[in-house]
Amino acid sequence: MQKPPIGIMPKKMWDTIRIECLANAINRYSEAKVPVPYEWAEEYMLLVNRYSKKSELDGQEDIP
Repeated sequence: MQKPPIGIMPKKMWDTIRIECLANAINRYSEAKVPVPYEWAEEYMLLVNRYSKKSELDGQEDIP
């Protein structure tokens, strides 16, 4: 039996990585006292809110 080819990363996993990358970038900018781009903060909050609400409904842990 032949295994199927590797597919794509699940969206939730991709979004989790994106949340972590955004949080790290925002922290670096804050520590350097450089203004954080509004788009970064907006995207971070959008993703965190999306998965926090979904986690509450599913009874799962929140994404960092």
